[in-house]
Amino acid sequence: NKFYRKNGNLYKFSPVDLLIDNEKYYVVGYTEGYDDPSVYRLDKMEQVAVLDEISSGRITDGISKLRERTFDMYLGGKTENITIIFENSLTQEIIDKFGYRVPRDKIDENHTSVHIKATVCPTFFAWIFQFGTRVRIMAPQHVMDAYKTYLVKALDQFN
Repeated sequence: NKFYRKNGNLYKFSPVDLLIDNEKYYVVGYTEGYDDPSVYRLDKMEQVAVLDEISSGRITDGISKLRERTFDMYLGGKTENITIIFENSLTQEIIDKFGYRVPRDKIDENHTSVHIKATVCPTFFAWIFQFGTRVRIMAPQHVMDAYKTYLVKALDQFN
């Protein structure tokens, strides 16, 4: 059975951008009645129709802010400036995720640190976790604490 939000009511949406993330297509734009941009997965959309109405007129307002607030296309918590240290073997993964312009500092022969802007949410923590001990959050402390809490809750499922 499918679960529909808003009791299955239709949305009026003005698309602005099409994004691809993890082999999924997302449309970004504005939903009538909301000020902030919205993100919808294309393969989940039903009853799509083009209306003979003029859109809201907002083209790029907030789209860059939306990208700052997402991690793997999931809206999450607060966007933070985060420092992580990683093994140099992961350099390409870091560049793929955050871009080649992300500030990097060589720590030693085997490690580099980066200063990233990311949304602190479960998908960010899952991304960090996939690299095991080869990546470590270094700052800020409250993000380190949130990650520890996330890991402890995951482990508690096995008690």
